[in-house]
Amino acid sequence: MKRVLVFLSMFQIGGAYAESYSDVTTIKGITVGGTAARVLMESMKESVESSCSDQKYYNLDLSKKEMFSTILAAKMSNTKLSFQLNGCENDRPNIVHVYLCEQRFCGY
Repeated sequence: MKRVLVFLSMFQIGGAYAESYSDVTTIKGITVGGTAARVLMESMKESVESSCSDQKYYNLDLSKKEMFSTILAAKMSNTKLSFQLNGCENDRPNIVHVYLCEQRFCGY
C-alpha cells in the first residue's frame, strides 16, 4: 500500500508544475512596466497553463536581469530563441528559462 501511495504522489507532484515551451522564433516586441516585461514573439504558442487569461504575451519578472538582458540582445540582433514557461504572472504565461538558438536547434 505504501508503494502505491508513493507512486500516485509522483503524478500529483508532476501535475502541479505544468510547463511548456514557446515556439523557436524571433521577438516581435517588448514592453516594460514597473516590475515585469511583456514579450511578444513572431509566433506565439498557447501555454499549457489554462489559468493564464492573456495568451497574447509572455511575462518576464524584471528581477531576472540576466534573462532580460538576453532577451534584449536577441531582439536587437534578430536572434531566434525559445522560452520555458511555467505558471502565470500578471495573467500571462511566465518565462522561467531562455534558450538561445544556434543555427538549426535550441538548447532543450
